[in-house]
This record gives sequence, C-alpha cells and structure tokens, in this order.
Amino acid sequence: MRHWGVYIALIWGIFSSAAVFAQQEGRVVIGRDVGQREGIRLSGRITDQLTGEPLVGATVRVIELEESTQITNLNGNFELVLSRAEYLLEVRYVGYETILYPFTAVGDGRISLRMQQEDFQLDDVVIFGRDPEKNIRSTSLGAVTLSTSNLKELPPFLGEVDIIRSMATLPGVSQVGEAAAGLNVRGGGADQNLFLFAGAPIYNPTHLFGLFTAFNPDIITDFTLFKAVVPAQYGGRGASILAVTPKTGSLDSYGGSLMLSTISGKATLNGPVVKDKVSFQLGARAHTSTGS
Repeated sequence: MRHWGVYIALIWGIFSSAAVFAQQEGRVVIGRDVGQREGIRLSGRITDQLTGEPLVGATVRVIELEESTQITNLNGNFELVLSRAEYLLEVRYVGYETILYPFTAVGDGRISLRMQQEDFQLDDVVIFGRDPEKNIRSTSLGAVTLSTSNLKELPPFLGEVDIIRSMATLPGVSQVGEAAAGLNVRGGGADQNLFLFAGAPIYNPTHLFGLFTAFNPDIITDFTLFKAVVPAQYGGRGASILAVTPKTGSLDSYGGSLMLSTISGKATLNGPVVKDKVSFQLGARAHTSTGS
C-alpha cells in the first residue's frame, strides 16, 4: 500500500508541474498558475482532423489583440506572447471551417487544434440540347455588312473615310496597290468585282487616279461585301459583290452637310418632297485634280 501511495503522489506531481488544460465556465485555462503576468508564451500546432497532416499557412490570431496575427510554419506550428488575461483565438484556413477557441492564459502552454474541411454546395448545372439547324443564322456565306459607324472607328485615309479601302481590313481582301483603290478578293482580279449603289452598277468607283472612291460616306447607311457565295440575283462576277445601301432623306425637314479640303470636297442635301410621304437625298464628291 505504501508503494501505491508513492506512485499516486508521483503522477499527481507530474500533471501539476506540466502545462495543463482545465475547463472553467466553457473556457480553457492554459498553463500552470505561478503568478506570471507578462511574457506568457502560447505555442500550438494546427493539423487536419482526418489525416493529421500539418496545415501550412493557416492564419492564427487573437481577436482581442490587433497585432497578434501569426502564420503557421512548415510543421503547422505557431507561437504567441501574451499577458495574463482571457482571450478568443481564431484559426482560419482556406477550405476549412473556422475555429474559435476561447481560453485563459495563466502561464506558458501548448495547444493542438484539428481543423475540419468545409463542405461546399455548388449551384445546379443544367445541360440541354439544341437542334443543330437552329444554330444557322443565315445562309449567306462570306457576306460581311458594315455600317458608317463602323467606318468611323477605322483609320482614315488622308483625313477621310474610304469605303473601298476599309474593305482591305477584312480577311481574304487586299488592295491592288498603294496608289489604287481596287480590291483583290480571294485571289481574284480587280475587274472581277461588281460595285452596286442602290442596286445600280458603278463602273468607275474611284477618283484621283484611284486614291479616293466615288462614294460619299455621308449618304450611305451600310454596305455588304459578298466574298464567297455570290447571290443569284447579282451573278456575272467571279470574285465579289459590294452592295452599297444609301440613306433615305428626312420626311419632315431639310438638312445637309458640306466639307472642303485642299484636295477634295463633298456635300449632301436631303429633305421632303411631299412632307411625311416622299423625300430626296442628294450627295456629291469631287477632288481638285480633275474636278469630277
């Protein structure tokens, strides 16, 4: 019986001298109370609850202390220096549930916390089919339509917007030369292109030895270049069709524009012939070299 008493006293002494954890009103008391007030060292280790692997880079901070944030090292360890007081320890790690650990620091001690992975619920993904024929928006292959607002976004030539030169920015289209306004479409010659203005063919669409086109952009709504499949109603050209659509005049008021430069000029005029019923639209473009 004397030996049993010695063993019990020895075990009690070991537990009382080591860092102990006791529950006090739902709060963990850390360390042995020897009257220490400052410089209390709290060390700890953060691991995965299932695998036991250390969590590297977990954020540990005492909420009551602004400058107490620590990042766990390669072994998942951290260390804090505290004063004797009650604290709330917060542990965060991406993909894991946040731990809030209330404790009272009375002496040096060590804790070990295990974090549980957080479950995420993703939004539903709905997969549905579609009739392949509904993906076909148009049967006009190789047709490109540009408006005058698109032209204004392109670099001008000698300060002016040029319809034919803007076509050279499209795939499969190139200029005939530096001082010419003709087009080579998909290897075809410049004489294999047809230019239409409101459905009427234009046989000489250039001015000033090919530097400028005859089209006044101020009276144009849009234009379409057919460079692959030429519609049957246009026939007779092997390379492309450029169909220009002019603007319609105003039905209730008169208006126009005028522009003059050192090498060219252009003017427009539109208005009603019969108010709210019939209108007209006139446009002219000329250059100073030939006066055309």
